[in-house]
Amino acid sequence: MTNSNGFIQNERIAALVMKHLQDNLTVPETEELERWKNESAANSELFATLTHPDTIRQEVQRLDAANNAIRQKLAAAGIHITDAPATVKPPARLRTITRWVAAACLVLAAGTAALLWRKQPAPAKPEAKAVAPLSVPPGKNGAVLTLADGSTLVLDSMGNGEITTQTGAKLILKDSALAYTPAGGAANGAIGYNTMTTPNGRQFQVTLPDGSKVWLNAASSLRYPTAFTGKERLVEVTGEAWFEVAPKANMPFRINVNNQATIEVLGTSFNVNAYENEGMVRATLINGAIAVSNQQQRAVLKPGQQASVAPTAGSRMRVELADVDKVAAWRYGLFNFQDASLQEVMKQLERWYDIRVVYDKKIPDIKFGGELSRNMTLEGLLRTLEASEVHFRMEDARTLVISQ
Repeated sequence: MTNSNGFIQNERIAALVMKHLQDNLTVPETEELERWKNESAANSELFATLTHPDTIRQEVQRLDAANNAIRQKLAAAGIHITDAPATVKPPARLRTITRWVAAACLVLAAGTAALLWRKQPAPAKPEAKAVAPLSVPPGKNGAVLTLADGSTLVLDSMGNGEITTQTGAKLILKDSALAYTPAGGAANGAIGYNTMTTPNGRQFQVTLPDGSKVWLNAASSLRYPTAFTGKERLVEVTGEAWFEVAPKANMPFRINVNNQATIEVLGTSFNVNAYENEGMVRATLINGAIAVSNQQQRAVLKPGQQASVAPTAGSRMRVELADVDKVAAWRYGLFNFQDASLQEVMKQLERWYDIRVVYDKKIPDIKFGGELSRNMTLEGLLRTLEASEVHFRMEDARTLVISQ
């Protein structure tokens, strides 16, 4: 006989897995799913299997095959189906991932509970176990705002509404995003400057006084005026940021990047990666046009191009085609590890999970591929990377040791 309580529990976990794939879990549901995953190694392994891109791809292929068979039978009967056009914002590969998730949810919903039931370990006597340091949660929305007078506000500890007034603007916090709205009082050029900083494990969005939107990745900062006046809109950025700049023909938008490069925006969406430990400033154009300059060169980019600037004096700028999906992944809640080295991957994990990575010996020469959700716990993500022969251990709650 089947234990009905166990099956009900498995159906519940299946539903949570589906909501996780759709990035639609509430905070209590996330905690419930984490508790289940941490009950046993088998649960953690099963979750990694169910949410792995290869599993989703296989289910989509099965769904496509069934769909094509149905279409052929309908066509034989004189009935033809035309797909409705879809307007989707993310780049091509991200659209594919979205399609995988949507289709996989239809297929997995019917089978996940049964799979959970088949793979669920037999009940065992409770035993004491140490708290797993690998259960490091993913990053979340949050930032520290430094006002013109030097005082600071921790935005992730504040509720929605007007949080303060700066010269020329009211600051409105809503749903983990900050917006500046005109408030007057900016006469005689008396404009203050604010700095938004995202620590490790945090990301945040701000709408600037001109309506431009900026998303900051972890370990980044943006310095900007509380109102734009004069002949240009000038901001300063470190780390990584995604910009969607409001066009204003008589007031160009310029970005000082680590004092190593200047980006002039001609109305566009683009990404800037300027982490100091990456060794390069990279500006990638998604659409529109930008001009990137250093002391030696100036280059106007076309959509899909990336300009790379080294910090070394006298270095020439390099312009080449970019992997736009890889650049844009973080903006859409994904890690993209396509052709990434182990060191590149670990730098991203250090920033997003607020950990320190050390290597037992030399850094293993490993290349990765594919995409993973940034909503995974550190444990879930590392279990997935184990398939690439990455061996790891936690020395303490925040130190990850990589060994061969």
